[in-house]
Amino acid sequence: MKKNIIMSSILVCSFSIGCAEKATQEQIDKMCENLADLSGVLKASSEVEEGARIEAEFNAKMKANRDELERDLKGLDDVLAVKLAEIEKVPAKTPEELEEIKKNLKEDEEMPPTKEEQIAALKADFEKKKEEVRGPLNHEYETLKPRMEREKKDVMKVAREKHEKQVKIIADCQAKSKGITLETAKCRTNANTVDWFWKKCK
Repeated sequence: MKKNIIMSSILVCSFSIGCAEKATQEQIDKMCENLADLSGVLKASSEVEEGARIEAEFNAKMKANRDELERDLKGLDDVLAVKLAEIEKVPAKTPEELEEIKKNLKEDEEMPPTKEEQIAALKADFEKKKEEVRGPLNHEYETLKPRMEREKKDVMKVAREKHEKQVKIIADCQAKSKGITLETAKCRTNANTVDWFWKKCK
């Protein structure tokens, strides 16, 4: 009697899908992620990651420009140091020498600059040159910063829309896949088109 019951159960299971092994939630999730990819929604970075990427690219560009600027400024400092050293080598005029020079000046002539005045003028000239070197970088930053912000906003919007679409596709897929068999889940996980996913994997 017991043997007959077991044989009957086996017979029923052989004709009933209810006895087939069911897919786990993890397998269904993996299957539905494949559907999202097949639907053109790539597993892209999150909007936060995309925003950070744009900022990182901008900061890297600005750093490269700043590094180049620093090299240029250092070059000017080196030249300035050489010129200052040359001025320092020349002995300062004594009061007597200055008085003699003053006596020999013509009406339209002025006293030559003192060592201190030469140094101050030279430093002022080089500071002006430094500002000229800094100008393009400041302008570039002011130009590129707003452009970066716009690009960041755009890519974050695209990433957010992709994510929302992916979430919807996966949620719809999960809702339609309750109770499917392991065989179907495996078939859909390996499907390479949406048509194949739904029509050939049942």
